[in-house]
Amino acid sequence: MESLKRDFLYSIRSLGRKPGLAVVAVVTLALGIGANVAIFSAIYGVLLRPLPYPEPERLTVLWAQWRNQNIPQVSHTGGDFREYQRQARTFAGLAALGSVRQNLTGGDEPAQVQVGWVSRNFFSVIGIGPILGREFAPREPSSSLILGNEFWHRNFGGEPGVIGRTVRLDGQPFTIVGVLPPGFRLHMSADVGISTKIDVWKPPDEVKAPERWVVQELKLSTLRIIGRLKPGVTVQQAQTEMDRISEQLRAHFPDHAEAGFQVSVQPLHKEVVGHVEAAMLSVQGAVGLVLLIACVNVANLLLIRAQSRQREIAIRLAFGSDLVGIVRQMLMEALVLALAGGVFGVLLAHWGIRLVVSLQPANFPRLESIAINGPVLAFTAGLILTATLLSGLMPATRIRRWNLSGILKEHSLQARRGDARLSKLLVTVEVALSLVLLLGTGLLLRSFASLQNVRPGFDPKSLLTFSISLPGVRYKAPGESAVFLERLERQVSALPGVTSVATVWPLPLEGQIWYGPYVSPDRPAQDAQLLADYRLISPGYPKTIGARLIEGRYLRETDTDAILVDQRFAKQNWPGRSAVGQTIYAAPVDKQEKLRVVGVIENIRHRDLRSDGRETLYLPVGGWSWTDWELCLVVRTSTDARALAGPVREELRRIDPQIPAAKVRLMEDYVADALATNRFAAALMLVFSVSALILAVTGLYGVVTYSLGRRTREIGIRMALGAQRSHIFARAIREGMKPVLLGTALGLAGSFALTKAVSGLLFGVELGDPPTYTTMAALLIAVTLLACFVPARRAVHLNPVVAIYQD
Repeated sequence: MESLKRDFLYSIRSLGRKPGLAVVAVVTLALGIGANVAIFSAIYGVLLRPLPYPEPERLTVLWAQWRNQNIPQVSHTGGDFREYQRQARTFAGLAALGSVRQNLTGGDEPAQVQVGWVSRNFFSVIGIGPILGREFAPREPSSSLILGNEFWHRNFGGEPGVIGRTVRLDGQPFTIVGVLPPGFRLHMSADVGISTKIDVWKPPDEVKAPERWVVQELKLSTLRIIGRLKPGVTVQQAQTEMDRISEQLRAHFPDHAEAGFQVSVQPLHKEVVGHVEAAMLSVQGAVGLVLLIACVNVANLLLIRAQSRQREIAIRLAFGSDLVGIVRQMLMEALVLALAGGVFGVLLAHWGIRLVVSLQPANFPRLESIAINGPVLAFTAGLILTATLLSGLMPATRIRRWNLSGILKEHSLQARRGDARLSKLLVTVEVALSLVLLLGTGLLLRSFASLQNVRPGFDPKSLLTFSISLPGVRYKAPGESAVFLERLERQVSALPGVTSVATVWPLPLEGQIWYGPYVSPDRPAQDAQLLADYRLISPGYPKTIGARLIEGRYLRETDTDAILVDQRFAKQNWPGRSAVGQTIYAAPVDKQEKLRVVGVIENIRHRDLRSDGRETLYLPVGGWSWTDWELCLVVRTSTDARALAGPVREELRRIDPQIPAAKVRLMEDYVADALATNRFAAALMLVFSVSALILAVTGLYGVVTYSLGRRTREIGIRMALGAQRSHIFARAIREGMKPVLLGTALGLAGSFALTKAVSGLLFGVELGDPPTYTTMAALLIAVTLLACFVPARRAVHLNPVVAIYQD
């Protein structure tokens, strides 16, 4: 232990005598370690850390599947949920939930809130209880309410006396019975069409839509189900049981049999993080390459340092020093550098985590779990040890290959040449790894550019959007909601700068999903019942958002049974024929309606920008009474759309002060969110690839500078004997670029593994895209050529007389 302490202190003093090399090595390792710590903290927080529930490994999600229609994830009906509860024996509990937006009054200000509509046993199944009040009892009245902690603080000032207080949701009285603990949130996949940020929670409502909790018609599939397995029960055992229950439901209900109904059981953790797992592991692979490049770079620096100390080491060995002790001391120097790099790397990682959070996509899960904690620090210690071995072992073991007696007598050219070859080999590895990262980055950047150029089917510029909810208790009579919407559109249209206003639900790219079955008389019998996305619109909606009319006409105020369809819908049902005048049967509310197609509009990308999605039909908002629904207004402006947010809220307040405007955003913000995943991956890969390129160029510059420095005397003699400077310059460039060209070839050959890893994020570009490969290879060669040019130019401008007498 005493010898290790002595080696440690000696290493610090020895490195301090040449602080330039130490600083470069520490900064290099700090970049590599910091990037890896930042990304691993995200991977641990998102992928590896258990969900913040008691025994989270026992929590599962149950999905309905309609296999005959190739639909892998569908919500459940209330009747099916009750059947699962009655028959399932592998679950300790099954809970159902839905999500709606409603208006809450009785707080400081009227607010539109996200309501979690849950079965009464929901919190006992999840395993979380309130910090104030109580959870729902088995016979809890449907007029009870539990508040989320953040909402409690925001709207009720965190008052403990809120328990027992009466508030109103869409005009109906509710009693607050509990407040959830801080930090609690619903963890589910962002793609399930249900908000994970719930403000208030309520049990099933026997007054409003009670059939959704008892009816087994598949058109009323609105509930998501979470199950807690019994101790010792596996997911596969639960799946086997649900297969049996699914078979019974298909035997008893014709629509279940027609749809090919099946229940799938998945671990909740996989459901939450599955959609980001591949992207995050790809990024971790990329930063692993950055660390490897950093270690190779530092190994090269330490090899150069060892070469400069050959005479010192040879003299120490000649006077009886132990070779193992010298190797240990050189490894200790590498450890000192790695420790310093690790400390600064953790500081960089702290800033890097902020970068990750700021770049994250809108649907990125579990951001609150990303932090530097015990497991992350343990990972950092592992990185420091790895960096020590990778950067220090090779230079230290090179001593065995040195001709020490030759070094003392004539500075052994053979040893120098062997070390030079090793240095160039390390540069080759750096260049190859850097090119792999550059190619992955180039593909992601081109993919991001392609997505930005996609027309979503509308023009998002100068579009202001906001959400409202009309309470059925105050808009009961048929047509009252339509009258309200017509008045609101008319008054907002009169505002200065507004060119048009329209109503829609769900809003494109917002994440809400509304789909349902339809019957097309013109389709074959086996395709008679199909699924389509539904969109509720006012007549001016297509013009307001800038969607092109392909054939027919737009909807009119007087239309009740008329609909618009998109090009996908028309092509699927009437290929080669006009869709205008055709009829279908659909059930937008509770019964099947005969609907007539009056027009076809262009495809709108409602779910994301990467695909056209499912065929869509557009229903007139005035055709039914759409109360207790969330509705969105889109406002087209000729001025700054954000500046209209205040006047729009004021107009809404004049019509009905109890209906607040919520989610006031620009349509461009939703488009930006749709690009967020690709922007996130491209930005991180760009940072890492630029870091790798800088490290590779630095390593090459150091090797060329050192190589030419060791040949200063030779160059001086050549110039004194008449060698032209241009020939010496060309030779220096040629020698420096040999490892670059070899590394470029190896990088091109080995790039397939990383580029395949990011293939799921690519859009509009192939894995082997020639322009990307050509551009990135040319960029790498150009930058490394500059790294060779500077020391080569300096070498040929030496004074030959001075150079001859240098050693």
